[in-house]
Amino acid sequence: LVVAGIWGATLSSALGGILGGPRILQAMSLDKITPKFFAKGTGKNKEPRLALIFTVILAGSGILIGELNMIARIVSMFYLAAYGFINLSFFLESWASSDFRPSFKVNKWIGFVGFIVTFIIMFKLDMFAMLLAFIIIGGIYFWLSRKEFSAGEGDVWQSVWTNIIKRGLRTLTDKEEHKRNWKPNILLFSGKSNARQYLLEFSRFLTGKTGIVTNFDLTVNKEPGELFSKEKQNYHDDLLEKYGVFGRQMEVNNLYTGIETIASVFGFSGIDPNTVLMGWAKNSKDPVSFARMTNKLMKLDYNVLYLDYDKQKGFGEYKTIDLWWRGISRNAELTLMLVKSLVLSQEWRRAKVRIILVNNTGDDQHLIKKRIEHLIISFRVVAEVFIINNYTENKSIFELMKIHSGSTDLIMLGIPDIREGEEKGFVKNVNNLVDILGTTLLVKASSEFGIADLGIHKQEISKKASNHVLFLPPLFKPAFEDELIAIEELEKDLANSSPVFESEVINPVVKRYLEIAAKLKH
Repeated sequence: LVVAGIWGATLSSALGGILGGPRILQAMSLDKITPKFFAKGTGKNKEPRLALIFTVILAGSGILIGELNMIARIVSMFYLAAYGFINLSFFLESWASSDFRPSFKVNKWIGFVGFIVTFIIMFKLDMFAMLLAFIIIGGIYFWLSRKEFSAGEGDVWQSVWTNIIKRGLRTLTDKEEHKRNWKPNILLFSGKSNARQYLLEFSRFLTGKTGIVTNFDLTVNKEPGELFSKEKQNYHDDLLEKYGVFGRQMEVNNLYTGIETIASVFGFSGIDPNTVLMGWAKNSKDPVSFARMTNKLMKLDYNVLYLDYDKQKGFGEYKTIDLWWRGISRNAELTLMLVKSLVLSQEWRRAKVRIILVNNTGDDQHLIKKRIEHLIISFRVVAEVFIINNYTENKSIFELMKIHSGSTDLIMLGIPDIREGEEKGFVKNVNNLVDILGTTLLVKASSEFGIADLGIHKQEISKKASNHVLFLPPLFKPAFEDELIAIEELEKDLANSSPVFESEVINPVVKRYLEIAAKLKH
């Protein structure tokens, strides 16, 4: 019985291989995976004669090896790999595909467990043969990928990625992101991509490997008519592919109101856009609408970035970045995050970063520097801090920027506040400033970033000296009565001596300092 069983099983497997193998080879040839001549059929039932001959030759070659154990190692690995991938396919189809409806219901996790167990068995049987089988299967997979083969039944991986993204969006929506992990999700308005390639390039610098950029190509159509269909709104070109940017095209009645509308409604829960990037509208025919749009974007709580690109210098040698800060602003944290992304790019990785702050009030320069250094350390940015003491010389910001950043490759500075009724003046003043500089990024941070107080105040030194009164905190009072009386008397003496010390010591020193500064100025 044992011998009969062995013969029966052997013949059954052989017949199954001989009958099934040629049919599989013929079907693969019909799908243009294997050579076409194997697809040729003979007779009424299209018998795969050529495929059968090839199968017999292949099987005979295996027999001629003469080593049953070697044949068993090879055959077992491929059979087990086939079973494993069938289990994996069942699991993925059950989990992600809406079209997978088998008549025989099995829990999807059984397929996943079967996939794992199959490869554990392969590892236990023969690790070397398993690795060799994986290499061959991987080679076949990449070969088919390069041929861009499509069998017409759909790709389960599209459903798998959709499921993963859906679950990821739910997680992102439920959890609040820390500003340390902030990633730019940019709405880019570059106009025609070919005309403003530098904006696509700069957006790639800012986003790196983690951020998202969606570029909008807006077409102004004054006549209300049929807009781009949903299918036509999504577009791709070689330039967008090069920089890893998503593309959309839309028709709008007005450019600036169109941008406002897109910024108001575009996005998806979990990955809402947080930054708007476009070129600075230096030659805008409607500066008032541009300024109002800027105000609208700020009210929508976007980080607003305007790039004024120097077409002659470009980004220079990608070696220097200057950040111009004010005393109290959210822009400090935003510019540090932008610099962190920039220096991770291949082009800017060796750039020297300077933080420049103008001290117009005579505040303690060392205290200001320490506050800035503490801030840049917390953001893990390497930068040089440069304080310009402008209290005595009182030079204009235009002159200072021209002196200190005239040859800088990239300058970052804050967007001034826009007062109602002064929109034209806002655009004109910014134009006057950027005209004397190289490539400049104008920034306005959203409420996502904290307000950094760098120790610059509006009062003058002379006013501080004359009006400021020193108050000492009350000393700790002990429980013993004698010591308590002594400490109260000491506290009274200190309180009385503070105004005297200020008027007789501090004020004369400050007055003398101002006199010397005035003489040096003249």
